[in-house]
Amino acid sequence: MQYASKFSFLFLSATLIFSACKKDDDATPEWTSGDKNDLVLEFDNVAGDQDLTLNTVQYTNASGEKFNVTTLKYYISNITLKNEDGTTYTVPQDQSYFLVDESVNEGGMVTLPNIPAGNYTSVSYTIGVDSSRSAAIETDNSKAVGPLNFGVGGAGLEMHWPHNGYIHFKMEGTSPAIDSTDMSPNGEYYLHIGFYGSMGTPNNTRKNTLATTGTNLIKVRKNIAPEVHIKADVMKLYTGSYTLKLKENPNMMMASNEITSKVANNFAAMFEVEHVHNDAK
Repeated sequence: MQYASKFSFLFLSATLIFSACKKDDDATPEWTSGDKNDLVLEFDNVAGDQDLTLNTVQYTNASGEKFNVTTLKYYISNITLKNEDGTTYTVPQDQSYFLVDESVNEGGMVTLPNIPAGNYTSVSYTIGVDSSRSAAIETDNSKAVGPLNFGVGGAGLEMHWPHNGYIHFKMEGTSPAIDSTDMSPNGEYYLHIGFYGSMGTPNNTRKNTLATTGTNLIKVRKNIAPEVHIKADVMKLYTGSYTLKLKENPNMMMASNEITSKVANNFAAMFEVEHVHNDAK
């Protein structure tokens, strides 16, 4: 009887192991080669712990200056995704220019089509319009299409300087801290950061990489089109490697190249991933 019990135990154990192995072998893979879906990057503009509201709400920056925001626009371009296996996917450049505009749907929903299925651990992008595209458009304006169209009625209207390329980041508003001048009769400020390195100007585009590991892993599947919620905090524009004071520099178009580059460093630190939705549909 003891021998029979041992035999039964061994038989049962072997059966369980075989069943487990068979279950693993027969498991349906999470994705197959060729599976694709959309990926959405949602840029949510905030001011500290408050949702950004144009025109009506007054905020206080790190220097104690009160200000409101009447305009907030910036370009996101050249997007690359890194997979957990170390490979990368680069969005085709002609499809990789987006204008985030707070006056349109309170920010920006950047939709990236046909992303290969995978587990993505970071998203990288340029804030602004790169030098090669800017230079090409300076030579041939017909290449300024989609969000780059700065013609009449174009999405990029008033986001381009002739012969100096695109304004990568634009924020405007008023502040009681700013003295009244011909340019700022009501305390207006103009934080326009442009230049792509032509004619001795600095290249004020900035590259940014946001980690999406752990609970924020981006899982693109045939039935999952993830949404990555990215918070952009305008308060960080005033701090960092440079403390921006509106009273001293209300007009970036009149500021030195050194200061505009420092402000560009600040706006590169505005962004962080808040959460990711990987909901099957």
